[in-house]
Formats: sequence, structure tokens, C-alpha cells
Amino acid sequence: MLVVLAVVVAAFPLGILRGPLARALSASLGRPVVIGGLERVDSFSFEPVVRLTGVRVAQPDWAGRGDMAVVDSVRLRFAALSLLRGKLVPIDLDIDGLKLELVRDGNGRTNWEGDEKAGDDRAASTPPQLRHLRIAGSSLHLADAKRHVVLSASIAADAAHGVVITGSGTLRGQPVQMQVVAGKLDQIDPAAPYPFRVALQSDLVRLDGSGTMDHVLDTGHFTATVRSSGKDLKYLDDVIQAGVPATQDYALVARVRHENPDWIVTGLGGTIGQSDLAGSLTVRKRDGRSVLDGRIASNRFNFDDLSSDEQQARAAAEEKRTGKRILPNTAIHFEKLARTDGVIHFDARKLVMKGKSPFVGLHATLTMDHRLLTVKPVEATLVHGTLGGVLVVDHRSGDPKLTVTLDLNGGRIEDIFTEAKYATAPLDGRIRLHGTGRSVREALGRGDGTIGLVSRGGAMRLSVATLGAGDVVRGARIALSKDRDAMTPIRCVIGRFTARGGQVTAGDLVLDTEVMRAGGSGTVDLGTEGIALTLAGRSKNPDIIQSTVPIHVGGTLALPTFDVVPVDRSPPKKSLLGRIGEVIKSLKTRGDAGRAEAVPDAPCDALAAAALR
Repeated sequence: MLVVLAVVVAAFPLGILRGPLARALSASLGRPVVIGGLERVDSFSFEPVVRLTGVRVAQPDWAGRGDMAVVDSVRLRFAALSLLRGKLVPIDLDIDGLKLELVRDGNGRTNWEGDEKAGDDRAASTPPQLRHLRIAGSSLHLADAKRHVVLSASIAADAAHGVVITGSGTLRGQPVQMQVVAGKLDQIDPAAPYPFRVALQSDLVRLDGSGTMDHVLDTGHFTATVRSSGKDLKYLDDVIQAGVPATQDYALVARVRHENPDWIVTGLGGTIGQSDLAGSLTVRKRDGRSVLDGRIASNRFNFDDLSSDEQQARAAAEEKRTGKRILPNTAIHFEKLARTDGVIHFDARKLVMKGKSPFVGLHATLTMDHRLLTVKPVEATLVHGTLGGVLVVDHRSGDPKLTVTLDLNGGRIEDIFTEAKYATAPLDGRIRLHGTGRSVREALGRGDGTIGLVSRGGAMRLSVATLGAGDVVRGARIALSKDRDAMTPIRCVIGRFTARGGQVTAGDLVLDTEVMRAGGSGTVDLGTEGIALTLAGRSKNPDIIQSTVPIHVGGTLALPTFDVVPVDRSPPKKSLLGRIGEVIKSLKTRGDAGRAEAVPDAPCDALAAAALR
């Protein structure tokens, strides 16, 4: 029976299958398939040769009228026994007059693939077994709305030149040229390594890749060195569809390994704008999801390099409208990452920031799990000390929910508050905030929680502390003397704030030095970053003349202001003479309203413990 079956297969009149084959392909593809002619060229062989003519495959309904593929003639040799296993394994292939009309819409749907099904991305693929390939008089046209590419190319393959695909078109409306060159296919071992080269050139992006497929035309398994440069990584993403952000100009190189369906990138290096990068990344496809595992390091990193010129221009216009902001407007919504998970380790040894900044470096591990992003640990290295803890963005349902848990250790007042020109002191802090919004700024602008700041030790300008205490005569004398730069020790600076709906209210706000103690109240609006705080000082050694004018801290977190505001006047008079007059009216003697009584030291230990609890 086996011998009879083998003989039947070797001598089967394949021409009678034209109609059934066309109907089966039509049913499988869900569109009409026409086969004009099908004949067997040889008469008896376990590797039969057939010729198909007038083959047409229609476009799917959504792609419009016409045909997706038209082939004048195909001569095919295949392994007959493979049909018994339900597979067609070509051995020799000659194609004449192939014309392809390929379409991808804006949602990623293509006319050359079936619907993507979760869970089948690890399905085993059989490498082609071709020993011979010839293609003549053939072309393709690609209209890819998702990748913003329109391309027309010629396709040729012969024993002299190998496989050559050369085309031109547009990328985002700009001219682009493309070439793919692969090895010769003429009586070769289909299991042998197979070389290839890909080149793409335009004013927006340049890409050059060369490597080796594990087997002939085995695009699922290859190793290559890829180099790319351009104006913005988003243009490279049009080609590779990896979900990378818009950036400044870049030049990158990497070693790429494709183990269908996984990608392994090693030896990644190069620059994006002013930033240098080095690292590795593995992308695994599992159950319809992309699972990342990467490490990125930089000796010099500027976050502005992760935004395009257009994005920076919009940010500058927004800053001009609202004023300079401290809270970043970084997006924290993950619609485009709904099917992405994994871990990325990031290490920036030196941060490049605009203007004066306390931030020196950043170390973070980002873990994404079904739109739940956890940045743990995250540690920013400051000029002095560190700011570290955990950041969580939960976008599994509804709007993103941001939770910030950060601790400041070993900082300095003069580093964090760069306008604090008259004091130098250590600073520790505790930030516990949570809010909902599509950006960090929006979420914290609506946030609830607590903020605690504690400074113990250090010193501040004696003249400022004396005037802040209300000691007018002594303060004026110090300010006009050669000791005007003298410092007085700080016992503590305490700030304990409660946030509700983005409104931060001062609970305990205390400045205590050897010569004065000041208590404060007021609010900070995280939505606008506006400051409205008042500090009223009392002397520990009252002068003969006392001022009751408090210090008002206004402006914004980015640009704070310090002003003298009389207790009974709000807002203060704008003219200098009017302001002086209000100050004069506020003057008291030591006998007025108990001003002669020295203020006691603040309970720094208890206040500090409460602020950092």
C-alpha cells in the first residue's frame, strides 16, 4: 500500500486540481482567487514541477477594488511528500510578471496577512527549502498609512545578482529610496547561512543593515548589524514600529538578533541630541504581548533630547503663557503601551539640565505590567544628597493615577531653593502625594498627601535674621557695618504641609535661629505652582524699636519672591515711598503689645519628627 501510495503521488495529474485549489484559496483568504491555468510539466517524480498561469488574488473589501497580486506565470518544483503533511514546500521557483499592491491602513491592518490572533505569536515557522529562485518582470507598490510610507519597487532574482529589490517613494511626504540585496539562489544548500543587506535613504532617516539569515530566505531567524541616523527617532519608528518616542537628531548602531518572534538587541550605542546611550534590549512576544528586558546607560543625558523640535516649541509657548514651571508635564497615559510589559534599567551618570539644577544623576528601574508602571527604585543624585523612593502610575482603568513616595536625604537648602542666597543648611524631606491626571503636572496639580521639610544646623545672614526678628535698629546697624556678611547659626527650619486637591496648606512652618524665631502660614497651589506664604518673626533679644511687618513669600515654585507686607495691608502699596510709610506705621516699641518679651526656642526635635512622619 505504501508503494502504491508513493507511485500515485509521484504520477498524480496535478492539473485537475486547478478548480479545487482556487476555491480552497478563496475560502482561506476570504477573497476571490483565480488560477487561469495549472499543468504538470513532468510526468513522474517525487519532486513534481507545475506551471501556473494567470493567477490573480483580489483585494480584501476594505482595501478597495482591484487585485492584491497578479502573476503571469509561476514554475514550481516542490516536494510531493510534503503535501501528505498538509504543507507545500517549494524547492525551485521561477516567477514572471508578478505585480503586488500592498496596503496597510492607519490601524495596522494589512491586505497580505490574516487577522492577528493572540497566543499564536510563538507558532513555529518552517524555513524555506528553496534551492533555486528566479524572478523577472516583477514589481510591488506599497501604501502604508500607519508607517507614512508610499513605495514603488522592482523585484528581481537570478543566478548572477541574487535577490534585488530596489524602490523609491515617500516617507512622510519626503523622498525616500530603498534597496534590499540578498545572496544568489541557484542550486545552493537551503540550510546554509544566507547573507543580506538593507539600505534606506531619505532626508529624514538613514538606515543600513547587513547580516546573515540562518537559512535561505529565513526572515524569522537572522543576525545583523544595523546603523541608523536621522532628524528624529519617530521617523525610524515609521520603519521599525518599535514604539520609540520623538527625539532630537540621533546616530545609533546595534547588533540585532531575530529569533521569531523575539528580538534581541545588544551592543546598542550612539547619541540622541547631546545624550550618549549604551545598552541592550530583548523584546519577547508572548500571548499577543511584547515583554521587554533592557538596560540603558548614559554618561551624559538630557531629557530634552527625548522631545522633538516641535514638542519643544509647544513647551516653550506653554511656558510663555503660564510662566516657568517646576513640575514636569511628562505624559503618564499608556494607551499605546496597552500590550507592552517588562523591565527597563536606566542609569544616567550625569544629567544635563537647563539653568541651575540640583540634579546630577538618575538611577531607576521601570517595571510595566498591564499598564501598571512601577519605578522602583528611583534615585536622583543631587549636588548634595539624594532624592529617592518609588513612583507608581496605575492606568489599568480610568484616568492614570500617580503615587509619589520620595525621601530627600543629605540635601542642601541652597541647592534645592536656588534663590535662597542668604542661607546655607542641610535639608531632609519627605513627599507623599497621589493624584489623577494624564501628566505628572496634572496629577500632582490635583493631588492629596503630605510634604515635610526639615533643616537642622547651618547658618543664615545675621542681618536678614535680625531684620526678620523685627529688630530695626540693630538690623540696620549690622546691614551698614563691616559685619553685614556675618552669619548666625540656624537651629531648625521646619515645614509640614498637607495637600488637598492640589492646594498645599502649611501646618507647622518654623524658622528658628539664635537671634529670632519666625512662624508661618499660607498655601502653595500645585496646579499653578503659586506661592502665598507669610512668615512673622519675633526676636530672642528685642531691640528698642520693633517692626511687626511679616515677610511674604510669593511668586511661583520656579521663581519665588520675597516681600515686606504689613499685617493690615493686602496687597502692599506698589510705590517705594508708600511701602516705607507702611513699614514706619508698623513700628512698635518694646513696651507695645508685649514686644519686649523674648521669644523662646522652637521645639525643633518634636517638629522635625512630626514633619518627617
